[in-house]
Amino acid sequence: MRFGWTLLTLVMVTTAEAQFAADAYLGTMHDDNIGNNMLADPDNISILSGTAQYAWEGERWEAELVYAGSYEYFTQAIERSRTDHVAGVRWSRSTGAEGENVLTLGGEVSLGLFHDGLSFYDHRTAAVSASYKHFVADDLYAEGGYDVRAFSFMNAAVFSFTEHRLHLQTGWAAGAGTTLILRAEAGAKYYAEALTGTDEGKGWLTGTVPDVAQTVMLARVGQRLGESTGLSATLHYQHGLNKKPRYLVDDEGYLIADDELFDDQYGYEGLSAVMMFTHFFSETFQVRATGSRSSRDYLTLPAYDVNGAILSDRRSDDRYVLTLAMECGLFGTGALYRMAVDLIDQRSNDPYYTYKNTAVSAGIALPF
Repeated sequence: MRFGWTLLTLVMVTTAEAQFAADAYLGTMHDDNIGNNMLADPDNISILSGTAQYAWEGERWEAELVYAGSYEYFTQAIERSRTDHVAGVRWSRSTGAEGENVLTLGGEVSLGLFHDGLSFYDHRTAAVSASYKHFVADDLYAEGGYDVRAFSFMNAAVFSFTEHRLHLQTGWAAGAGTTLILRAEAGAKYYAEALTGTDEGKGWLTGTVPDVAQTVMLARVGQRLGESTGLSATLHYQHGLNKKPRYLVDDEGYLIADDELFDDQYGYEGLSAVMMFTHFFSETFQVRATGSRSSRDYLTLPAYDVNGAILSDRRSDDRYVLTLAMECGLFGTGALYRMAVDLIDQRSNDPYYTYKNTAVSAGIALPF
């Protein structure tokens, strides 16, 4: 395998122009509710990340190797500190008479490590993907793709899984600066281990049925309002099919947290709407405002009162988010200063998850 990669690299170097790029980001964030719950515990987070990319470009193909690493340090909740490493490869080839169609293949591996208090979330992933984009007309394209991802928790194997995902997408440039994108997805997750006391996973036929599956529909309209201003609106709906997700909760029945690892999208269904406004003052100075509302109906997670009594057999949340972001260049150096404010208002039939949250972040991105 090592010889194969070496040979491939030599072929790329001798037949195509190669380019190297790298950047680093140093930032900080104050979050007044890191747990996203009624306890409203604040924290300051320091962020250090960087990427390195080596790319090759041939007459009708492109390829790149990418590495990204990041470290987040929580001042108070040190156990939430984490390190992430991601390495990936992507290859694309232009097809068609004018090279307008694109076949893309990719692969990725990653490693996530947490502080001792949350080390049971240490994980490894491996993923491969394939997609093909075909232009039916100059202003209309169709795309299809398939992804497979294996997610392994080193210290919590019962949550390890394999995910299969298929998507179909079409885009249309309708004229007058208007674009329309429609996308449909189907995903299925297979857990690596059966739960204790069940017969899940026994037999070939049972093994072909996913533990949890969902469909996703997305519609996005973009409108150019001027040479430097744009507006977009997105509707996103996901529906659970085979509803047997697994939630990791604490001794009182509460989720540990609600990011992708702790509260994945297969655990709920609902509709979300997003409106985004972007304006470029110059090539290196832009501002963006994003507003969203999302509804989440959890498939098998109950709602409790503050005393632990069940209020409903299904927890249901409505989440409102307003994000204001700015990015500007620093005196022609190539460095970028970034700042963002997130205002979150969540309402739930479980009072523990009814809260408000403000997060302010700032940082500098440095190219090399």
